[in-house]
Amino acid sequence: DWSSDVCSSDLIVSLSLISILAAYFSGINQLKYNLGGSILALGLVTLFNFILVPQLGINGAAWADSIGYFSYLCFLLYFFRKKTRPTP
Repeated sequence: DWSSDVCSSDLIVSLSLISILAAYFSGINQLKYNLGGSILALGLVTLFNFILVPQLGINGAAWADSIGYFSYLCFLLYFFRKKTRPTP
């Protein structure tokens, strides 16, 4: 099923970029961003698992993970840009 393939590739890309950004925030001793993103992902994955798994089964779980970790990635990218943007 193409749906699970799309979710898998999105999840792999998201997790790869999350690892890089999490290492950056750890390196500058700003662990609060890693913690905040992890809590966001946990909440979204849990919520969407309850909603999607009964309807879609394992594909629903894949979608829930993709949504949660993509949100985590967006969270880290937002703060990375905010931290690294030059001030005028």
